[in-house]
Amino acid sequence: MDFFKQFGVNPTKEAEVRRAIPNKDGFDTYSADYHFIGAIQNTDELDWIQIGEACNGLANLPHIEK
Repeated sequence: MDFFKQFGVNPTKEAEVRRAIPNKDGFDTYSADYHFIGAIQNTDELDWIQIGEACNGLANLPHIEK
């Protein structure tokens, strides 16, 4: 939970969830994406961080004007 709190993200809110890897043992790997506005300091485009067994990708995407 601390990971989400540092970004001000409530992980109980809706996320984009998909089955990433089906496993033969029945324990499939899922991916959950949370989209929010801001900039990740000291990261140009993409950075990966490891927390326990979870690998988290953080991406700065360019702002697109409507």
